[in-house]
Amino acid sequence: MKNIIYLFLATLVFSACSNDVQTNSPAFQAKFNDATWRASDARVSIDLDGSFVITAYTKYETIVLRTSSGDPGTYVLGTTNQDNYVSYDFDGQGVLESYDTSSANLGPVYKISNVVNPGTGYVNDGAARVSGGSGTGMILNARSNAGVITYASLLNNGQGYEIDDIVTIVGGSSDATLKINNVSHSTGSVISFEILTGGSNYTDTGYGALTTTNGAGSGLKLAILANNNRVASAYILSRGDGYKAGDLVTVESGDGNATFRVLNTQQSNGEIVIEEVHNGKYTGTFKFNAVSSSGEVITFSNGVFYKVSGAGL
Repeated sequence: MKNIIYLFLATLVFSACSNDVQTNSPAFQAKFNDATWRASDARVSIDLDGSFVITAYTKYETIVLRTSSGDPGTYVLGTTNQDNYVSYDFDGQGVLESYDTSSANLGPVYKISNVVNPGTGYVNDGAARVSGGSGTGMILNARSNAGVITYASLLNNGQGYEIDDIVTIVGGSSDATLKINNVSHSTGSVISFEILTGGSNYTDTGYGALTTTNGAGSGLKLAILANNNRVASAYILSRGDGYKAGDLVTVESGDGNATFRVLNTQQSNGEIVIEEVHNGKYTGTFKFNAVSSSGEVITFSNGVFYKVSGAGL
């Protein structure tokens, strides 16, 4: 069914949607199946409870973005807070299909919460900090051979870094260094790097901590950072499957009491960012994965709404 929808969209919508959104005021567009999707009409409404709603249309489609408030901010989708919600409906040429970001959808974990309970008796497992450079917050999964760092991958991209920054992996003899090759222009988050020196006297940061859950999911593995033997943060190494938003996840090892919650799953996630409200006109961004009742998933990325108001386009 999804392929049929894509075929109709390719012939009826995408060919007419190549203009840059910032040159069209107001506008509502995104990437759908690697092609540009643009609404022919979009309008804002505010419900009696203060909820913010943008409804966007094409000939056969309707997208509804809903957030709990019309205030600027980031609203996460697919969580147990269903005040933040997206739906997509296709109705045309004998095809009727609906997708949404319901919190009931099962799947691999996409995001986890901050620490619910830090527990005790934990040590770093699967995650390594770095020092130096222009930014903060870069976290790695690192591997060593005979004390030399031979492999590293990003767990957290950090922010504020610059191209050609040199950072040092904390631990060992503090002599393993990385060079930042590419960063996000807007945030300074690290995109790619290379190992300059492998250093000495390092040990593996571990292969991640196993988890259990109160739900039906299994297979989630986390890299954890501990502070005074209490879990301070965690990063997903393996997403597992069968989880749903709200599941409570317990980190094994330590005293077995460190916990997190599943925020959303790969099938049902995303965010709506209201960046600016001026004279009743709303500007922001969005992206989402939404799932149908049959389990099919669609993805909208790089979404932008620009100066959309109740008056429509």
